[in-house]
Amino acid sequence: MFKWIKQKLRGLETADQEKKAESMESTRNLGGTFTEHQMDVSQLGKMYPNSNVNPSLPDRSTGLSAKDAQVRFELDGPNILTPPKEISNLKLLLKQFLNVFWLLQIAAGILSLITYIVDPSVMYNLWIAILLFGIVIIMCVVQFFEEKKALAVIKAFSQLLPVKCTVIRGGQTLTLEADQIVVGDIVAIKTGSRVPADLRLIHTVDLKLETSSITGESEPIEFTSDKAGEGVTVFDSCNVAFNGSFCVEGEGYGIAIRTAERTIIGQIASLTTDQSTGKSTLDIEVHRFVKLVTVAAIIVGITVFLIGGFIQHWKNVSNLFMNGFLVAIISTVPQGLPTTVSSELTIIAHRMAKKNGYHTL
Repeated sequence: MFKWIKQKLRGLETADQEKKAESMESTRNLGGTFTEHQMDVSQLGKMYPNSNVNPSLPDRSTGLSAKDAQVRFELDGPNILTPPKEISNLKLLLKQFLNVFWLLQIAAGILSLITYIVDPSVMYNLWIAILLFGIVIIMCVVQFFEEKKALAVIKAFSQLLPVKCTVIRGGQTLTLEADQIVVGDIVAIKTGSRVPADLRLIHTVDLKLETSSITGESEPIEFTSDKAGEGVTVFDSCNVAFNGSFCVEGEGYGIAIRTAERTIIGQIASLTTDQSTGKSTLDIEVHRFVKLVTVAAIIVGITVFLIGGFIQHWKNVSNLFMNGFLVAIISTVPQGLPTTVSSELTIIAHRMAKKNGYHTL
């Protein structure tokens, strides 16, 4: 019977998943809009004429003028990532109680309390109600603190982004706030600095970048200004330095081709904070399991009620009904699952933070 229920639930979700598949696939293709990695320096100069790229001596390029940079800044806005929506502690705590498992547990506690009110002589119904309510409160509080830890770790990821950077504008080398970078700026990369935007490299000298935040590579990768061949993705081209990457050796210059939320790291952050685009695989599996358990609890409750009714010749039907569903909910609901999932996600988030793991979000 459980196998049949599971098949039915999967069938109900298949249609909705197919509708979302196409949009989700396009969302995951983060590097699909990049073409600059397949251009040489001369072609880049034509694509970004205001950057005044010198094809012969790219490191002598003069960059954008102050006027062009200001126009671009007014068009695109600051080079920052929109922070996730804040949620108050009270809302976060109340959110924990909306979990379906806890709602079932609360329903079981209410049934037990009603049973005690109907027949006060049976004290164990009161103790069961208190126990169920206590479990829900304790587990929701634990889950609340675990989720707060995870949110704190995610906020800490913003420390990967640089505060200041070196830019070539009007032939002069300037130190600017990273949020002032605009598309077309020529940015200098040096050992110990972080990349402030997605840069198409035009000149490198033994440049090695640590890119685990994007590609997951644990070792620094050597980058070059050579164009990539056909069919090579931007992630494999090794000529585009992504926002948040860390320079461990060498130096280079690159044209800013994406800023703010249009960068790869910005798109990943948007996927992480914007839940309207679709549910993660974990969300889908957990919701499927919740539906399975809910249906199973209802079936078990009805079965216990019917069997008890036949055995007791349908005497005291209300008590049979409440006890049947009370037993069903308590026996089928895994009380520790929501808190366990939250704890595991928090542990994963801590490990990601240690590895600068944006790519695993």
